[in-house]
Amino acid sequence: PFNTLPITFHIKKGLDDPEYQRFKSMYDSLPQDKTNIWILKPGECTNCGIGISVSKDFQEISSLIEESTASRRKTCIV
Repeated sequence: PFNTLPITFHIKKGLDDPEYQRFKSMYDSLPQDKTNIWILKPGECTNCGIGISVSKDFQEISSLIEESTASRRKTCIV
């Protein structure tokens, strides 16, 4: 398992984005024992280390995605 790349979702249009739906399906398919940790970061200037969040909670992740993509000028990578 350590030799595989992590699954990445580039969400551009908030909670209506097809990538968000793909993320939600993946999240729902995993065990709900809260052992999966998700990293969220801005889709722009991703090598700056600014704006990175870490969460296990789906509601918190969805809120962070919604906040970061609200203007439709910024995107979010999960």
